[in-house]
Parts: sequence; structure tokens; C-alpha cells
Amino acid sequence: MRLAPPTHGPILGHTTSDKTRVWLRGAREHDAVLRWQTNDLETPNHDEGWRYERFALLPELDWVGVTEIEFEGTSRYLHIEAGLLPSAVADSTTYAGLDWASLGEGCRARLKCTPAAEGEFSFFLGSCRHRGFGPWRSGDQVFQTMLDEHLRNDSAFLILCGDQVYCDHPIGNLLPVLPAVHANRPPESLGGYFGKYRNDFALPNFRKVLRTLPVYMIFDDHEIRDNWAGYKYRARGASGPHEKWPRDTLEWGLRSYLAYQGSHSPVVSPFSKRRLAELASEDDLASHRWWYRFDWGCAQFMVLDTRSDRTEPGPPDAVLLGEEQMAALKEFVCEDTGCYKFVVSPVPIAPDTGSSSLKHVDTWRAYPEQRRELLDFIVEKAPIIPVFLSGDLHLSRVVSIRSTEMPSLYVPCVMSSALNWFIFGVQERGGPLGHLTGHLEDGPLPSTIDELKLRPRQREGPYFVTNETEALLYNNFVHVSVSADRLKVRTIRGNAKKQAGTWSFEIPRVRLENK
Repeated sequence: MRLAPPTHGPILGHTTSDKTRVWLRGAREHDAVLRWQTNDLETPNHDEGWRYERFALLPELDWVGVTEIEFEGTSRYLHIEAGLLPSAVADSTTYAGLDWASLGEGCRARLKCTPAAEGEFSFFLGSCRHRGFGPWRSGDQVFQTMLDEHLRNDSAFLILCGDQVYCDHPIGNLLPVLPAVHANRPPESLGGYFGKYRNDFALPNFRKVLRTLPVYMIFDDHEIRDNWAGYKYRARGASGPHEKWPRDTLEWGLRSYLAYQGSHSPVVSPFSKRRLAELASEDDLASHRWWYRFDWGCAQFMVLDTRSDRTEPGPPDAVLLGEEQMAALKEFVCEDTGCYKFVVSPVPIAPDTGSSSLKHVDTWRAYPEQRRELLDFIVEKAPIIPVFLSGDLHLSRVVSIRSTEMPSLYVPCVMSSALNWFIFGVQERGGPLGHLTGHLEDGPLPSTIDELKLRPRQREGPYFVTNETEALLYNNFVHVSVSADRLKVRTIRGNAKKQAGTWSFEIPRVRLENK
């Protein structure tokens, strides 16, 4: 029997030394069927050694299905092939007898097994992936550059830290006359959100990256709508106040995020198909916990949700992270495991963009009291300095947060953005967005809302920001190499025709003096 190819996928999700999650999207009245094997070769043995699994697709999640497969971690490679089988075909079917050869290369994934606990590894970091418009569409080109870089450096996985899909922008299969006029308008139905994902997740280089490297994703704002925050939405069942946004767009955006990004991440942990199905059937996804943790080699990662728990900025007790998430972050930072600690914050903890108006502040800058609380905790409790990974600002740069009271404090902040921006390749030319770097502040961070109105040199806070690298405005991503005693951070231009390796910066693995 001939197998149909998945409409999207397979995607490699959360991976450990002996398990990986596999995602795909199919079609109505079909089930997913996988086969996999491990060996030490770059190609599978097509005649023997396969294991098989069949699983259902979820109509609530746009006919997406996810499974977690176990494999022999001692082997070098895991080979996976994925197809679709009509649901009417009996379970007694001999899956080995299906026509697997009819599936194309796009239905096959290959995973290199994870390193030992102290093994060296590297990963990619990126954000803000706009598909582009009309003949200027270049949103997939950066992923060919990433694939080329992976072949040279054998990276382990990819972190995409926000705006993987611009759901509030038009798809633009034809060139709109004024695309910006249609931007920042969320879809008017759940199907509209799903349609944006189906469109953007179909790009060939992006698909190839996601079946080559395990990917960890988290939303920022454009997965829902521009600059969204939890406090901006009406309560469930409420009809006002007028300035609050209707809750439907939040639920639709989160459901589409769960379908295409969250379902293969540690958000569903421990994983089971039943648990995913239960989550898919919930009608209040806004109350779900979207932040998560994972480990890789000699490093631990905590991926933050910097949108859902926000309260309105202004009062001293305003927060970007809710109580539960803040407590979990503190627990993560103070655990003395001897591992590197990476904190993925979709919006940067630093640097700030200069603005005295809270209306135009969408980062940690609008919550200076909670940011200082977190930095104070790092000074007092963190055994090893954490590294913050962020996107959002449409530039890449490394800065460090330092302390006037504790010279050994050195919190690196790595920004990686944008993979591709839509204004007709403007970032590949650079110039028109060069003014953005003029709004990045260095010097003392504001400690209170009142200090937002002051210039950095007028502040006297205990923490200040120094720039470690120049800002890169071109379409780009970051490559982070992790070894036993240091990190190396390198930005890579997104256009494959341009020179890669714009700059590099080394971060030592430092234990605070008083710990």
C-alpha cells in the first residue's frame, strides 16, 4: 500500500539521550505512521532493523500529531521516516509491507544522538522569522545558510525564541500595494491562525532544518498580535472594558501555537498522547503554563513566557513574570549543578531602548523593580552566572549586566534577531534601520519607574550595561559553542551570498566569588 506524505513535517522536537518527539501534520481521515532505526551510518538499512508506530492526528490542532519514540542512545544516528495512512486501514496491517520507498526525502529525518553529560556541543539561536512579501520574499534563505553552517560545525539543536510566525501580518502571496497598512491585524478566526502556520511552515529550507535539528520554540508577541500581554485581554465571559481586547484572539493564537510549536516541546511534560489530547480539548489555554526547562550536555535551559503573566506597567508591584514562574526561575538559577545556566527570555532583559513613555516599552524596561529583584537574587544566590538568550529587537548584539557593588558579577545577554524582516530586504542593506542602535542604552539600568525619565548618566542604580560587540542589523542568527570552561558566541549573516562570521565573543564559565 502506498503511503501519502505529511502535509508538514516531520519536525524533531524535545530530545534527550534516548528519546525524541516527532511532529507532523496530516489530513482528515488519516493516521500518522512512523518507522525508525538507529545505527552508526549516515543512511539507514532499508531492509531490516526498523521499528514502527501508528498514531492519531488531532482535529482540534489542525490535524497535527506528535509521538515520543525511544532509541538506542549508544548509536550515532537515529533515522526516521513518516507517512500518512487512511484511518480506515485496519490496525492489523503489516507496516513493514507498506510502500515506504514512495515517500520523498522531505518525509525523512535524521538525528545525531546527544553528547555525554560533559560533552562539548553547539546550538543555533534565532528569532523574528518573517516570510516576506511578493518578489522580495527572502524569509527562507536564512535557513539554507543555517544548514550550510550546520554541515561545517555539526550543531546539536535550534532555539527559536519568538515571532516564528507573524500571525498579525498578511501572507502576501501577491505583493500588496501597502503591506504595512495590513500589518498588526490578528486573524478573525482560529482557521485564520492555522492558515498562517500552514503557509509559513511549508517553506522548504525551514522544513529541512526542522527535520535535521531538534527545535525548541517559545512565542513572543506576533504569534498572537503585536505587543500583546495578559493584562490587555478581557476576562473570560466579560464584554468590557472597551479598551481591553476580545479574548478569542488570545485563545486562537495559543491553540495554533500549541499545534505547531508547543506540542513537541517540554510544555507537555511528561509526554503522552493522552495528555496532549486533553490539552488540545481545553477551552482556556491562556491559563496553561507555557514556560519550560530542558537539559543538554553540560548545560541547562529555562525558557520563559514573557507575555502571559504581565500586569499593567506603572505601579511598583507590576510584574512581567507571574509569581509561579518567577519562583521557578529563581529555583533554576540557584541550583548548584555545576552546569551552565541559560535563560531564554524572548524580550531582552538588557539592553533597554531609550523611551520615557511606558506606552512604547515592550521589554523588561517597563518592569524595572522585578528586573532588579531578579538581578539581586543572582548576586546573592546564583552559584554560576546565568546567560540570557533573547531576540525581539531586530538586531544581534552581546551586552553584559555588571554591578557597581560586586565587580565579579557579569551577566551576559545574547540577542539574536531578526532571521528575516519584511520591509523588502531593508535589513540586508542595513542603513534605514541604523537609527535603532542610537536608541539602545548603555550605562546604569533604571531601578524604578521614575528613573525611566532620566538619561542613563543621571541614574545611580546598582546595575549597568556595557556593550561587548557591535550591533548587527542584517538578517542573521547566532551560533553558540559550549565547552567545559567557556562559551563562544558568533553571529552569522542570513544571506548565503554574504560573508558569515561577523564577530565572535568568548564568555568564561565563572563562579561567583562569594559562592
